[in-house]
Amino acid sequence: MPKISIVGSGDIPTVKAGSTLSLKLPIKNTSTYSAQSIMVTLEPEDKTKIPFLQGMTNLSASVDSLGSSVTKTADFSIPIKADAASGIYAVKAGFSFTNGMGDSFTSSETLYIKVNNDSTGPVIVLEKVDKSPAQVVPGGKVSLKVALSNSGSLPAKDVRITLTGLKPEGFTLDNSTDIRKINQINGFSLETVTYNLSVSSTTPGGSQQLGLKWQYKDETGTVITEESQVFIPVITKSSGQALLTLADIQAPQATLVPKDAFMVSFVVKNTGTKKSENIKAALTTDKELIPKSLSTMVIPALSPGESKKLTFAFEVAPDAATKSYPIGITVEYDDPKATGEAAAGKATLSQYVGVYVEGKTTDPDGEKKTVPRIIISQYQFDPQSVLAGQDAVLSMSILNTSRLTSVRNIKLTVTSDDGTFTALGSNTFFIENIGQTASVERSLKLRAKPDAEAKIYPISLNFEYEDEKGNPYTSKESVSIPVMQNNRFMAGEVNVLGEAYPGQPVSLSMDFYNMGKSVLYNLMIKAEGDFTTTGGGGYYVGNFASGRTDTYDFSIIPNAAGELKGDVVFTFEDATGKQTEIRKAFTVNVMDMPVMEPMPGEQPGMEPPMNAGSGDKWKKIMWIGIPSAVVLAALTTGLILRRKRRKRKELELDE
Repeated sequence: MPKISIVGSGDIPTVKAGSTLSLKLPIKNTSTYSAQSIMVTLEPEDKTKIPFLQGMTNLSASVDSLGSSVTKTADFSIPIKADAASGIYAVKAGFSFTNGMGDSFTSSETLYIKVNNDSTGPVIVLEKVDKSPAQVVPGGKVSLKVALSNSGSLPAKDVRITLTGLKPEGFTLDNSTDIRKINQINGFSLETVTYNLSVSSTTPGGSQQLGLKWQYKDETGTVITEESQVFIPVITKSSGQALLTLADIQAPQATLVPKDAFMVSFVVKNTGTKKSENIKAALTTDKELIPKSLSTMVIPALSPGESKKLTFAFEVAPDAATKSYPIGITVEYDDPKATGEAAAGKATLSQYVGVYVEGKTTDPDGEKKTVPRIIISQYQFDPQSVLAGQDAVLSMSILNTSRLTSVRNIKLTVTSDDGTFTALGSNTFFIENIGQTASVERSLKLRAKPDAEAKIYPISLNFEYEDEKGNPYTSKESVSIPVMQNNRFMAGEVNVLGEAYPGQPVSLSMDFYNMGKSVLYNLMIKAEGDFTTTGGGGYYVGNFASGRTDTYDFSIIPNAAGELKGDVVFTFEDATGKQTEIRKAFTVNVMDMPVMEPMPGEQPGMEPPMNAGSGDKWKKIMWIGIPSAVVLAALTTGLILRRKRRKRKELELDE
């Protein structure tokens, strides 16, 4: 059965929410058997926390084949949801493949993806309503320009705006419908729509109320609906009267949260021809917007063309719910000639401004509350790759993501689900309090068990905590730690099998062992030195399993007599692909070739006479045959050792 594993540096792929993760997943065949037709699939392990876009929950990539110890990449393009919460997500990598015989196999591993999200969802608020002309009179026409802004960073889609409050005796649409559509309002952007209205001749003077309702979709397709009121002052025709208008209305455009302070200001201007007196401006709001200044202000008088700026201070209540809050602006002043619904001798005008509050939602019991979340925003290990049996320090940054509620009485328990890691000391932390959007730092020393396999292991972080009202919550996060094994490769002494002469082959042999607990990949052995190796001299072992032993047999031909020095070089890779080289030095004493002494009466180099005796013939045979026998013996020994090594490899494959 082929064995396919995820390899690499152990770093967690990180992606920003709303973008696409280009994941090149390195997979390696760590067995001695080839794998064919490999299909790799990715699927979130927690079906309730899926960071992928809808319809992308089962991703697949194919790899044609993987030979023994070969690494290839499975390429994925993964769109991440724009509203995916920041955190680390466990993803199951499934493998299906066949071996050389066509047998099918499956396996799986867990990998982790980190998502960072500093985006905020779309929030559409009514920015302002402009009218043209500025003075609306019965029997006339008016154009309303409605401005909607998105205070979130993500786009609002399929925006639909409806104008309500239309009636024959008031305002009616001028040859159009009451619905306007906007395909999309991007984050921190503003869009406008226009309504052309006719004003009935019977419309009374004073402030007339209309309504605006808008709905839109966020990134997940959830429909959000908001509505607000709009007040349009109608002026009855009369000559020589005081006429006040509201201008330059200022209110917060950004989203507010409970306990935020803010200001609302506007300018009251007399655009008439007579002096206006006893002007009273008042602001009315829901109880969740608490006045921090006088809610009613008085202007004794305004001459024609004179203006006055008024500013009101507010604070959002701690228990404010999430919605758009209207603030009504009403100005009342003396005008004996004014007619309409105002009290006798008084004229009024009204306008509206809205603020958006992201506050606490309401639970089924009617109690307003929010759910604060605690996440691990950052973490690191020292060292980054942990050796089995050694210690590592896990440093974490714990973040309260809520902008509304602090958390307290936090209990954090760190556990290793499969028991690979043990905490040196207590594995539990107690944190008294974490404020809104605040973070605290904690660290813990862990020890990996000595026999841990070289791979990435998950660590679970379990939180128990309370909000400000004592409501209990729990949450769970996880981080991953890469574990490595020490490579305990041992090489024995080099044994010289026979005597060494210049230009003549001599056989050598040495044993080597894997005394570690992890596989050594792509083990290659070769000899280097001032000599010539026979038959290439290299030995490719392949994957060298834990506890295995083998022998390197090789032959060399010395170049000269004397002490010959050389090295046996071992190169291999660990599970992460890191290459290691080990050199084992050896020496061989190379002797001069033996020289035969000439026989008595012979001159050096003289051939024996043809009629020499049988004893002389045997001496000649010995003089020629001894060196040849040495060469033959060396060659025979090398062939025997090579045959032994081949036989041993065949037995291993047979097993």
